[in-house]
Amino acid sequence: MHLLKRKTGFFRQIILILFFITGMLTANSIISQDKIQDNIFEPVSSEKVVYDSLIGVPSIAEQMEMVFVEGGTFMMGSLDGDSTQKPVHKVTVSSFYIGKFEITTEFLDSILMRIPEEKGLFVVEESTRWLHHLYKFCNQLSKSEGLTPAYKFEIRPAKGKQGSKTDTSYVTVTCDFKANGYRLPTEAEWEFAARGGKKSKGYLYSGSNNLNEVGWINLSYEDYFARTGRKKPNELGIYDMSGGQSEYCWDFFGEYSDSSQINPTGPKTGEEIVVRGGSHLCVSEACTVYARESDNPGRMFAWPIRFRLARSK
Repeated sequence: MHLLKRKTGFFRQIILILFFITGMLTANSIISQDKIQDNIFEPVSSEKVVYDSLIGVPSIAEQMEMVFVEGGTFMMGSLDGDSTQKPVHKVTVSSFYIGKFEITTEFLDSILMRIPEEKGLFVVEESTRWLHHLYKFCNQLSKSEGLTPAYKFEIRPAKGKQGSKTDTSYVTVTCDFKANGYRLPTEAEWEFAARGGKKSKGYLYSGSNNLNEVGWINLSYEDYFARTGRKKPNELGIYDMSGGQSEYCWDFFGEYSDSSQINPTGPKTGEEIVVRGGSHLCVSEACTVYARESDNPGRMFAWPIRFRLARSK
């Protein structure tokens, strides 16, 4: 296992910690991106840094830690699963990086509240608008490290003058997988990493055949809160890819094909987004490395879903 070398070292951790702390203290004031860069090097008291570790979740620096996944070929899906997991097919993925831990809601919110809205950009329904915030979060992290953002937003007018009562414009989001910025993993990347990549031992769950060793299930949110990273990691050193909280992938949900694929990114269009890993509310069958679920953005926050960062090599 190789860990992604963080070029910015100490200063990067200070930047991310201050995003978190100042975001919590200024929840009602949105600051421009230029001012964010001017203010992020203000001194931070040690008490506030310690607090981040005392709440029982991985620190911001730990949530940004990336694990190198050497590319390879694997058989995606399962003959033992339901119809959505069939047919089993050969998939090849290039080398990439993926988060050692899931991104917590607290970290996500602390960044999002510092990103100013772009007038007229998000004109889709409120119930679907929040999904774009995940992509904005990734872009903002990329910019903070001098990386090329992976996501691009574009307004597509459908009917009526933009901003008018008959305006039905919508936003499309595309991902540049050649960019080196942060993004969500594809479904194929997620499953390859969950299986342990080239170090896979063929486990049913991510890191074990015993779900209790690697994941949390049958817990209320109150009972699960702050348990991230407390179980065993998988073969690559990645935590919580089975149980705990489900994770978004980039792909639209679609049926598998029996043909071999190289770096698949899912259907071009769709209404459901792929969700993987199962959650603390799921049965064990939903927590296997090959189990597939989906989420319609209209079911906003209907069940616990997080995501973990990924980057192209």
